[in-house]
Amino acid sequence: MKQYPADTAAYWKRLYDITLLCGAENNPKSFAIQVLTQLKELCGFDEALVYFLDASGKVQSQYLLDVKESYSDIYLKYYANIEGKQFSCFRKIEENPCQTNFHFRDWNNEHSSEFIPDFIHPRGIRCSCGFAFYDARGKYRMIFALDWMIGNPCCRDDLHVLTLLLPQLNNLAKNFYYDGPRQRFNRHNEWAKYALTRREIEVVDLLCQGISPSNISRALHISPSTTNKHIAHIYEKMNVSSQQELLVRLLNQL
Repeated sequence: MKQYPADTAAYWKRLYDITLLCGAENNPKSFAIQVLTQLKELCGFDEALVYFLDASGKVQSQYLLDVKESYSDIYLKYYANIEGKQFSCFRKIEENPCQTNFHFRDWNNEHSSEFIPDFIHPRGIRCSCGFAFYDARGKYRMIFALDWMIGNPCCRDDLHVLTLLLPQLNNLAKNFYYDGPRQRFNRHNEWAKYALTRREIEVVDLLCQGISPSNISRALHISPSTTNKHIAHIYEKMNVSSQQELLVRLLNQL
């Protein structure tokens, strides 16, 4: 594991360089790859993965670093949902603007009936660290998992540097999901093929911001029944049957 003594010029210069390198990336995937590249040198993990989520919280794509795709598939389809979702990486953790939380597990000190003996131990994993980056609305958009193998142990104290670095990287990640005027213009052009009315576009814009139908009614000064009719027409035009499916369709370009 690469060591940089704390409170030295080299230490702070290294953190600055990491932030600068990651900030130079121009899309979520290249940003995540750069984050892993820098953290691998800094923290010495053996394997890692990143899940990229859409605005509705569904996994849109993934990046695997020395992790077999079959392990990710079975985790998403099965292990993330067992034992009360105790080991799910999708459990909602509220964002702290001043400190991005990370979770560290030494699997020798954890207990489970199935996940650890059947999924963790056979892969030779000793400990893991997970963290997420959020969008401007506080929703998960990137989830990272780092693993250290039995022959390369790590402890939580070794990762103290993450408490300093991750908040900066989280702020950089938000820029990929900023919903400014140009982004809205591009999105509206994309939606033009569905022949949405002006009012329907107003409704879906608010849905994309995570606003509930009842609050949409108040924001647009229309009755709840009128809002529901607009949403029903939008479902019909876009050939979807639920709000979650609608958001996936609407935001698939983000």
